[in-house]
Amino acid sequence: MAIVELVPVELIPDFDALVEVWIALFGRSESSSVSGICRQFWEADFRTGVARRAIIDVARQRFLIQVKPLVRLLRGMTGSGFLDTDSLSTADSSHEGEGLSEERKDCDTCVFQYLYKLPTFPQVLPLSACAGAHAIYERQPERYGSSKTNSGPTYLNLRPIRLPGGSVLPAKSTGRVLSGDGADHIVVCWQHEHSGWKLILEVLTDYVNRKRLDYGSGGTYRDVSFGRRGSAQTITLQIGDIGMERDSHGDEDMITDVLDRVRSVIRDNPQQAAELMFSLEEGEPVVAHTMTESQPPDLVQLTTMILEEALSRSNGGAKSPSRIKLITSAIS
Repeated sequence: MAIVELVPVELIPDFDALVEVWIALFGRSESSSVSGICRQFWEADFRTGVARRAIIDVARQRFLIQVKPLVRLLRGMTGSGFLDTDSLSTADSSHEGEGLSEERKDCDTCVFQYLYKLPTFPQVLPLSACAGAHAIYERQPERYGSSKTNSGPTYLNLRPIRLPGGSVLPAKSTGRVLSGDGADHIVVCWQHEHSGWKLILEVLTDYVNRKRLDYGSGGTYRDVSFGRRGSAQTITLQIGDIGMERDSHGDEDMITDVLDRVRSVIRDNPQQAAELMFSLEEGEPVVAHTMTESQPPDLVQLTTMILEEALSRSNGGAKSPSRIKLITSAIS
C-alpha cells in the first residue's frame, strides 16, 4: 500500500505492471492465504481514503474501453485464490469443495456490490461527432475563477444515448475528459450510474455474435450522426462504437478473464449466484442483442455457446494455450 500512497496511481508509468503485482499479492495463492488480506482491504483500506483504492478506481474509469484490468483486479479481490486457469495453480491448490469461508463470503459481497453500481462510463469520442448541424456531443466552455477545482474540459451529450449494457445516458449528461492530445479522438468519462454486471453480459454477447455471425463493428458514427434527426432521438451505441480495445490475436484471453471473474464470485456461493443472475436479468436487454422477437441469451446460455464454439475450433487441430484456458473456464 505504501507505493500508492506515495505516488498517485495515474502517474505510475507502467499501470499494467502494477495491476500484475496487485493480482499476485491478493489473488495468486491458496484461498486460505489471501482471503484474510482481501477482506481487510474491503473493510479497512478501501474505506480509508482514495489513495489505497485508487488502482481499482482508475481501472473502473477505463472500463469498458479496457476490460481486463478491472475484471482481473476484482477477480483477485474475491479471496478465491487460484483458479484452474492460472498457470501457477496445481491440483493441491484448487481446494475443490472446501466450502465458503466467512472471509470469502464477505469479499464476494463487496466485489459484487462494487461492480453492481458503477458511477462512471468512459467512451472514446471522435471529434467529428462534436461539430456541425448533426453534432451528438458539445464541449462546454471552461470556467475560470470558479470556487471549485478546475477539472479540465467537459462535454455534454445532446441526445439520449443507449450505452452497452442497456442503460440510457440522459441528454445533457456531463463527461470529463480523461485524455486527449488534440488528435481525432478524445476519451470522456460520463457521470452515469449503471451496472457493470450488465457490461459483462454485453461483452459475452458481443463475443458470441462476432464468432457466430462474423459481422463488422456496425453502428458507426457515420450512421448515427447523419442517419437520424431530432434532438429527442435515442442513439444506440455498440461496444465497437465506444472504443473498446481488442487484442489483435483475438479476444479469448479477455473472455477467459471475464468468465473467471464471474465464477470466482459465485464459487461455493449459491446465494451470490442467485443475486448475480437476478442482476443480469433486470433492466433493459444488452444492446448487442438485436433480435427483438426473441429473449436475449442468459449467462448460462452464453457460456454454453462460447464453450461449443471453442470446442468446434479445436476439433482435429492444435489447441492454443489461450483456447485451452477458455474451454477450462467455460466448463468449470
